[in-house]
Amino acid sequence: MKIELTYGGPIKGMNLWRFFATVALMGLWMVALFNQAYGFTTFVNGMLKHDFPNWLGYTFIVLLPLAETTAIVLLVIPKTNRYGFLLSSAMLLTFTGYIAAALFAGWASFDCLCSKFNSGWSWMAHFRFNLWFLMLAIAGLLLSLYIRKQGSGAEGTAAEGGSAKRPIINKILKTVNP
Repeated sequence: MKIELTYGGPIKGMNLWRFFATVALMGLWMVALFNQAYGFTTFVNGMLKHDFPNWLGYTFIVLLPLAETTAIVLLVIPKTNRYGFLLSSAMLLTFTGYIAAALFAGWASFDCLCSKFNSGWSWMAHFRFNLWFLMLAIAGLLLSLYIRKQGSGAEGTAAEGGSAKRPIINKILKTVNP
């Protein structure tokens, strides 16, 4: 019996690179979620230390884990992974922009509670790390869109998330109405 690992198709070529981007981003969000859940009090206190109003901090306390969980779920499913890449790109753009503002405006005194593994990093190292993951999320989104477009161009095959009936119906209509 042959077992083949698939992710919206065989994992080779462009799909292999999309799979790697998916796994890397899922790992990032799972580590962040674990640290937020494990050190929930520290996470809440850290959010409330920032220079924005407390109501916004409480909003982030709820929305960040929810957005990270949503990104993981969307990334896992091949038909929705482009939305996971899009959400990941938006979150990473926001986080990277916030760190850039902190670096260039001199706010670098606040603590980052993203993860315990990068707590000793400088803000510039943290910025580079986020920038790398932002580029990875954008590359994953572009790969996902490219793979989806390639799948929709073939006659008789369905695009990822598309209808498999449409090509068959078109063939029937062509034979009925020449």
